Amino acid sequence: MNFLRRKRNIIILVIVIIVVIAIFRCSQKSPALPVQTSELKRGVLNEYVRTDGQLEPFVDIKISSDIMGKCENIFIKEGDRVKKGQRLIAIDNTSEQATLKQSE
Repeated sequence: MNFLRRKRNIIILVIVIIVVIAIFRCSQKSPALPVQTSELKRGVLNEYVRTDGQLEPFVDIKISSDIMGKCENIFIKEGDRVKKGQRLIAIDNTSEQATLKQSE
């Protein structure tokens, strides 16, 4: 019986020590983090965003011609805005004119 009491007392003592250590650790404060402060004032806020990726247009337009031929002149530059019906290029039409004269 004496052995069981001693064993029980040791277990209770170990539990009390663990509880005391846990309470002591929880009561310690963590170190304060350094912060920067400044005076409040009005100003312009500039925000820059940098990212990787591909740019895609809202509308993708494929340009094709009904007739084949050599391009004589290009009236627009890459990136220019164009309107419906605007002339984009001039195609060499000597073969079409020869076909027209022959059929006449």
